[in-house]
Amino acid sequence: MDIFSARLKWARENLDLSQKDIAEKIGMSPQGYGKIENGQREPNLETLAKLPSILGESVDFLIGVTDLHKEAEEIIRELSDTIKTIDFSQRKLANLEYERLKLSSGSNNDSLLHFKLRQIERGTEYLNTYEKRLTAMYDETIIQLSLIPGVTKEKAIEIVNNLENDILNPSNTQF
Repeated sequence: MDIFSARLKWARENLDLSQKDIAEKIGMSPQGYGKIENGQREPNLETLAKLPSILGESVDFLIGVTDLHKEAEEIIRELSDTIKTIDFSQRKLANLEYERLKLSSGSNNDSLLHFKLRQIERGTEYLNTYEKRLTAMYDETIIQLSLIPGVTKEKAIEIVNNLENDILNPSNTQF
């Protein structure tokens, strides 16, 4: 079975639809659609054009140009936001720590020092929460990507490992 046929079947099954259901939506016989899904026949352009709206996946995903299906793209967007938040929080904490060091070395202002220390504690708690969430999201993204026909676990790990670098260094991103 080729990548197109495997992903066609995978997308249909994710929607809990039968081959007959898809065939009716496309306007062809269930046998004809079954041959497409089994790799015994190629769809014509009209049929291919109908599949994204029926299955909720892009043609690029179905034919294997991209390994990211709709749900994986949403998870990656959320993962990207979390990574950016953690990066921002880490920089903010570093600045607060710097200010704390300046205050503690040259000032007798205990209330300001106490305030800055509390900010650092809250920021650290916030950062720890996001880091736990990030770990869970990495794991979920790898699982989701690994479920896609044609994507090995190693490939999924590679995609996720490259993601953080692409997010934090946008000039290298090739989306």
